[in-house]
Amino acid sequence: MADVVQKIISGNDIQQGSAVSHVTQTGNIHSLLPNVTNAISISEAEAKWTGRFDDTEYYGTKFKPTVISGCQLWLAADKITGLDDGDTVATWSDSTTNGNDFAQSTASKKPLYKTGIFNSKPAIKFDGTDDFLSATVGSAITDVDYHSFFSVFSYISEGNWHTIAAIGKGSASTPLLRYFQLDDTSPRRIRIEGKNAANSNITVAHGSDVVVGTPYVGSAITGTSTVQYLNGVSDATHTAYVLDDHDIDTFALGASTYPITITPAQCYIAEAIFYNRQLSEGEQNRVEKYLGKKYGVVIP
Repeated sequence: MADVVQKIISGNDIQQGSAVSHVTQTGNIHSLLPNVTNAISISEAEAKWTGRFDDTEYYGTKFKPTVISGCQLWLAADKITGLDDGDTVATWSDSTTNGNDFAQSTASKKPLYKTGIFNSKPAIKFDGTDDFLSATVGSAITDVDYHSFFSVFSYISEGNWHTIAAIGKGSASTPLLRYFQLDDTSPRRIRIEGKNAANSNITVAHGSDVVVGTPYVGSAITGTSTVQYLNGVSDATHTAYVLDDHDIDTFALGASTYPITITPAQCYIAEAIFYNRQLSEGEQNRVEKYLGKKYGVVIP
């Protein structure tokens, strides 16, 4: 708990009457953790305290995805300013310092900014016909092996191959890696699919049946394999898709990478985060808990 205490004390004087000890194993620390009223071990206190420090406002501080190294992209709908409910979105700005802004210049293909979608927070609505946002991204994303992608989304309707997000070649349909795509089964399943330039499958991680209208915290973690997690639970595993093995340059939201043909999704997307490395289990859990608490999704 020392690192957490140090973070808080460094920016704020400890509250009068509070006591922190590395020796005492139990005690009443209600003044530090108001939800703890009985004796508690140091490890239990650390778990509760770290959770509050990371995931909610605590002494004026909030967890940010960028505090974990390797964060190359962070899009959050609640950081968009100057838009009212129903306005079109021309640019969704990257909240990292990397400048990976997503944009759409064609008026009919711009998604909508919608308020009060997940846990009273805004999200971007894609129409399932031709809406999408895209960014030309650099080698910090495209020339990596291991990587981690997180998104908060829900499907408004379902259709074959509808895709939440994808990284691929901007001038052709393949190669590409599709995140949280629906397949063509009945009912349709959420999956991660990766194709090479010859349109042959490398990664096909089929997961759970989609529940239309349900908010998901989706995690796609690629190390020696590609694993799909839905709401913090491992959902599907298949062969790793190594981004550096393919000629790719475009990241898209709401559909596969440009040009859009049959894969736009009618969906809401509230947040998207990309790391150019495989996060540890603890780091992954921090991001998922942050997203779950923010958007009202239960994460184990």
